[in-house]
Amino acid sequence: MNNFRKELKLPFKRIEVAHILVAVILLFNALVFTEHQTAFIIQIVLGILILLHHIDDNILKDSIIKYIDKLNENNNYQETLTESNHNAIIAINKNQEILTFNKKAEIIFGFTKDEMIGKKNLNLIIPEYFIEHNGETSSFQADDTTHELTGKRKNGDVFPIRISFGINNKSTIFIANISDITNEKEAEDEQNRLVKEIENTQIEVISTLGTAIESRDKSTKYHVDRVSLYSKKLALLYGLDEEEAEKMKLASPLHDIGKIIIPDHILNKPGALTKDEFEIIKSHAQAGYDILRRSEREILQMGAIIAYQHHEKWDGTGYPQKLKGENIHIYGRITAIADVFDALSTPRIYKKAWKSDKVRAVLIEERGKAFDPVLLDLFIENYDEFLEIKNSLL
Repeated sequence: MNNFRKELKLPFKRIEVAHILVAVILLFNALVFTEHQTAFIIQIVLGILILLHHIDDNILKDSIIKYIDKLNENNNYQETLTESNHNAIIAINKNQEILTFNKKAEIIFGFTKDEMIGKKNLNLIIPEYFIEHNGETSSFQADDTTHELTGKRKNGDVFPIRISFGINNKSTIFIANISDITNEKEAEDEQNRLVKEIENTQIEVISTLGTAIESRDKSTKYHVDRVSLYSKKLALLYGLDEEEAEKMKLASPLHDIGKIIIPDHILNKPGALTKDEFEIIKSHAQAGYDILRRSEREILQMGAIIAYQHHEKWDGTGYPQKLKGENIHIYGRITAIADVFDALSTPRIYKKAWKSDKVRAVLIEERGKAFDPVLLDLFIENYDEFLEIKNSLL
């Protein structure tokens, strides 16, 4: 009571019952109600008491009026902060009634303050939040996380919003801070479009490179296309996810890019190669790696690995590094099977295509020698599907 008298700057004199009643009501409302409600109720109580002539102390009346003015100043300050905010600020109580709907909220959603204040209309402007967090019911429970949702304007247009909720220390008022992120999303979509365009350009360049190398080898029509499809399928069978398997499909056409350094008379020789000629052919693995290894692009890095290791053998007798077992990268092990299967089952300048049963038998014979036994088993178990791929691109 003394603190209250100091706040009102009252003289220390005997207080009448009516004065005590006013003080109690003022203090009770100040502690329990929000600022707007406090000012409203205090003015009503004061008006009633004055009309009933229960207050004839001018000092007390002046002090109460000053106290009310101070509350109104605080309310005006808070309202200024709310209205000057660049985001939509919407306050609701536990009954879902909207208490605050600032100017930015009017601009963003198209509803006026009069249409929203005192009404349970939050579900009209952010219906997705109610469906996601509260089912189809009209109940409302806020959380303290930030959400990217879809807002809805008065005219029915939907648009992306970012929304977060704050809860006052009495947990009676929820403050929604909402921003229209349409421009941000448009910029993000444009960035994604540009990234996708770059990726598509990269894919096209890789495909063009593979085709250019293939065109020099007169016996390998559609070879890189088939190898890319075999590689993706085997990668999926092995357990690589769709994204990585797709990247293998894009990178595997580069497995023979090093053949760009091989002279035509050796590359397209119809007969058997001499020992020296075969050594020259073998150099394409290192050459391919050297061409691609400096790239920072993921697919080209994969291509470098494939070019370097697709002639390594499980038992360590391959080239150029004589890697053994799982020291050979999975990309190299997969492409090795795909490359040999296609080489045996399709015609080359120095041989005819082998029959599928003979190709199958040779692959099985090389299980654990040239090829990873796990991968080879998967390939044989699904042999007919790989044959279908081959026959679709002859």
